[in-house]
Amino acid sequence: MIISFIENTDQKVSRTVENNQIPFFNQFFGSITSLGSAYFSFILIGVLWSFGQSIIAIKLSAGLVITGVAVFSLKFVAGRKRPEKHIENLFSNTSFPSGHSANAFMTATILSGYLGRTIGFFSLATLIASSRVYLEDHYPSDIFAGSLIGFLIGQILITV
Repeated sequence: MIISFIENTDQKVSRTVENNQIPFFNQFFGSITSLGSAYFSFILIGVLWSFGQSIIAIKLSAGLVITGVAVFSLKFVAGRKRPEKHIENLFSNTSFPSGHSANAFMTATILSGYLGRTIGFFSLATLIASSRVYLEDHYPSDIFAGSLIGFLIGQILITV
């Protein structure tokens, strides 16, 4: 029953987003979504390392690996198909959970744990996660699960 409720809610939100696209937000979210990718994480790790922030760079590196394993394992088990609009254009046709959201929230958690600026980091992570639904690459429950996974992995890595 709860699964049915989540799926129905996901479908309603997805249809609402699809029917209310705005050109400015198409460009904005199209640009910001890549900040949740592994490629951006590698760049960020390199920048942090070059500025002497090796502990943060190491924690983000570990987080990237752990998050990747967790997300791809869950994608394999869940096997949920992506929204149909982008199904052929993506690296993975499975949707649950969102890897971009997991990476964004893992990064926000670690950065805010070491550098402060919590509102800024988590606001950016929320925009990245939201972009995945707006661009119709994920359902809302995908980004919620990915965000939670990333947050929890980040919290664990801050404490070790």
